[in-house]
Amino acid sequence: MATTICPEEQCTGCAACFNICPQECICMVSDAEGFLRPEIDTGCCDDCGFCKRVCPVLNPLIFNQAAAPEVYACWNRDEKIRFQSASGGAFSAFAGHILDQGGVVFGAAFDNNLVVRHRAVHSSEDLGKLRSSKYVQSHIGHCYKEILNLLRQNRKVLFSGTPCQVAALYAFLGQDNENLMTCDMLCHGVPSPGLFSKYLEYLEKRFHGKLVDINVRHKCKGWGLNSTVAYFSDGRKRVLTGSDNSYMYGFINCLSLRTACYRCPYTSVDRVGDITLADFWGIGDLVPFRHDKRNGISLILVNSEKGRCLFAEGARQLCFEKRTLEEARHKQSKLSGPPAKPKNRRYFYDDYKELEYVELAKKHLVDKGLKGVIKQVMPRSWIFYLQKMRRGKR
Repeated sequence: MATTICPEEQCTGCAACFNICPQECICMVSDAEGFLRPEIDTGCCDDCGFCKRVCPVLNPLIFNQAAAPEVYACWNRDEKIRFQSASGGAFSAFAGHILDQGGVVFGAAFDNNLVVRHRAVHSSEDLGKLRSSKYVQSHIGHCYKEILNLLRQNRKVLFSGTPCQVAALYAFLGQDNENLMTCDMLCHGVPSPGLFSKYLEYLEKRFHGKLVDINVRHKCKGWGLNSTVAYFSDGRKRVLTGSDNSYMYGFINCLSLRTACYRCPYTSVDRVGDITLADFWGIGDLVPFRHDKRNGISLILVNSEKGRCLFAEGARQLCFEKRTLEEARHKQSKLSGPPAKPKNRRYFYDDYKELEYVELAKKHLVDKGLKGVIKQVMPRSWIFYLQKMRRGKR
């Protein structure tokens, strides 16, 4: 017999309970919508209560910020790193500093089966695996336990994840640690790993090949133009457009997100991480910005004293400019509240349980309005040109 720890509609799948359980009677399982959830095997549980005491849903984290964050626009001095990153490459600068000190960096990466898992990186050569956004819930595994062991060895650790994952790490540890630095991201919400897996299966059938990598934030058309590029084992590379990029339609329109994301408590200027990472959308709209934006600009919120120290060290690899909180909030709605839950979200995941991905996408993951019709008939090169014109000269 199995039971859950916190209310299902509020569970983030953060895995704090999974890591803390001394009897190892908690498993992370896929639910009917393909999301990871903790389940307790009541047959071996001795009701010690550790799981409930560390759950960030049952015990909300007290935010560590007493004043407004410092706001910066940043971009990596290394143009190759900047191009390979989702925004401006700021994370790589902070992570590189920790690695140079003999520390360890944790972040989300694809495994050999294109499942997104949090993993440890010990050298700058492997840091590229953590770059760019994945847009799917990651498997945390036993990362929190690994981090605790490293901190006990007096090693420096940088953990990067969604705000609920950062909160879960602090809840698991029970206290802060001077050797632990955390980066949370401005999170739009997380789609289902089950949905992502169905999408990858569709692409392999569609293009008759084995996928070895996928980048949903490739900059081949420029920063912010949302190009998805799929890589196949035979060396082919495909820039995905139209229905082949339907997974991102579900994400951008908040249709495929976890239920907890629609009531997320971390969508404000009060942050859980020492540093917050994001794209600086709308930079230059309110106050002139006279630098090249084509390869991306990172928005950085410095939220704590440890964050200030990490920024000061990592900024040696960055170009940066101080900006205002008003600018940061201008195009980042996730600093003002969670996304609204679409009315058809329930029907989407009801159909997810029954339909193949291609039928699911045809029914739910297409824009059926005038804008969507225009996109279907307009040459793709025109669409990219109009998007660039709308965003302003880069």
